[in-house]
This record gives sequence, C-alpha cells and structure tokens, in this order.
Amino acid sequence: LSSYSLLSSCTISSSFIGIWIQPGLIDLITINNTWFSLKGTCLHGQQDIKYKYIYYNEQTRCKRCILFIPRHSNALQYR
Repeated sequence: LSSYSLLSSCTISSSFIGIWIQPGLIDLITINNTWFSLKGTCLHGQQDIKYKYIYYNEQTRCKRCILFIPRHSNALQYR
C-alpha cells in the first residue's frame, strides 16, 4: 500500500465528481479526486483506460478496481 500511496495518480473526470444516488441505498454516494464513499481512497488511475481506478478500503483492507461508465450527464454506472 505504501508504494501506491506515494505514487497516487488519481485524476478523476470532473463529470464524475459529486454526490450521487444509488437505487437500493439510503446513503448518498460521494466521489471526489481522492475518495469514493463506498469503495475507499483512490490509489491509482489507469492511464491507458480513461475511467479505470484502483481504490483501497481501510476497513476491509481490500483494493478494488473500479471502472466508471458515463451513461448521461446525470447518470453514472460503475463496476
């Protein structure tokens, strides 16, 4: 983790940054340049794939690859 922290390169598209609603969840989702409320802290953004990022969740101690898929200016899909 420390090497990822030092080399963090998360430049998230401004169209993804903000507060989002997800069906089935009570809490709102917050996304900014360093953090995704459900997934953790952004460690790295994939340069060759524009919307692919690695997030680290402190609570679960897990890293996750997240791919954002822009659907519309008001809709964002991720997996």
